[in-house]
Amino acid sequence: MFRTAGIVGALATAGAIALLAPGAAHAAGGTLTLNGAPHANPVGCFNTGDSFYTTLQTTVGNGTDRAITLYAGPDCAGQALGVIEPNTIGYVPSGGSVSVQ
Repeated sequence: MFRTAGIVGALATAGAIALLAPGAAHAAGGTLTLNGAPHANPVGCFNTGDSFYTTLQTTVGNGTDRAITLYAGPDCAGQALGVIEPNTIGYVPSGGSVSVQ
């Protein structure tokens, strides 16, 4: 009896861990566009860079199925500036970054 209860308990614990563990990050479906440069099925953080053509801001086109978070600095660090909803366009300051979750 005790052996069966131990096996059932172990199986229940393993099942709970499998169901409650966070899944791997999945790419957003669609295209993220940063100043005309497309990024298909993006996931993670994208730095916008700093160049002659992006002196003040970077145009961000969200053609994905997820919202994109904007940051003023690189590496998606610090406080978020805002969110660009799917299938809309927005702007981020030059040298900023965007996060696709």
